[in-house]
Amino acid sequence: MKRVKSDRVNVFTLIELLACQGVARRATVSGVASERSRKRSSVFTLIELLVVIAIIAILAAMLLPALSQAKSKAKEVNCANIKKQLMLATILYISDYQERVPPATIVGVPIWLGLSRLEYLPKESGYFGAICTSSELKPPTSSTNNITIGYNYSFGKRYGQNISKKLGFFRHPHDIASWACSSGSNVNGGGSGGWAFDSSVSHFGYWHSRKTNISFLDGHVDSLSITQASVMPSWFLTPWSDN
Repeated sequence: MKRVKSDRVNVFTLIELLACQGVARRATVSGVASERSRKRSSVFTLIELLVVIAIIAILAAMLLPALSQAKSKAKEVNCANIKKQLMLATILYISDYQERVPPATIVGVPIWLGLSRLEYLPKESGYFGAICTSSELKPPTSSTNNITIGYNYSFGKRYGQNISKKLGFFRHPHDIASWACSSGSNVNGGGSGGWAFDSSVSHFGYWHSRKTNISFLDGHVDSLSITQASVMPSWFLTPWSDN
């Protein structure tokens, strides 16, 4: 009886051994296949590389216009802030000079430079208050050359005479243009752009998506197209017609 029992044990052990060998063989084959698959998946094919490059190119094409618009908007906002500072300096000048609105030329120089010399604006180095940040013109080389922010020339002139009126004289200050982006034509300013503009909306520089930033006599800043500027009241550019 003991011998029979021993044979049974030996037979069972042999089956187990064969089973283990089969499992081991399958595990080995599976491991080799897995290793080959891992190696194959780690290889970056040329087609995959081209697909990645194409995706990056598409994303760049989608983002670049948005970045360009954001840059243009930032320049427009910067220009509007300059107009606000110019108008604040003008209001301080009016307050110090018996409520009189300054002409386009003060202390013998263009107003933006005069306000700087009178310390209402930062020092004149760098042409602060004279350059529209979106202008397509070359930077200025003098106080009257390629100036792209202008002042209303009509404030100090009427029928060719130098006249300065008090702020209360103008009944619609919210409609009267004070500072604006200038076309930069005519390096001497006056009636053709430059550092001063006169009675034509064509003197404005429409640098901001075909619009010009304008600060009005009451201190607010707005952005107008040439069509919008053309339908403004007569005193918009010639404040004397306000009375």
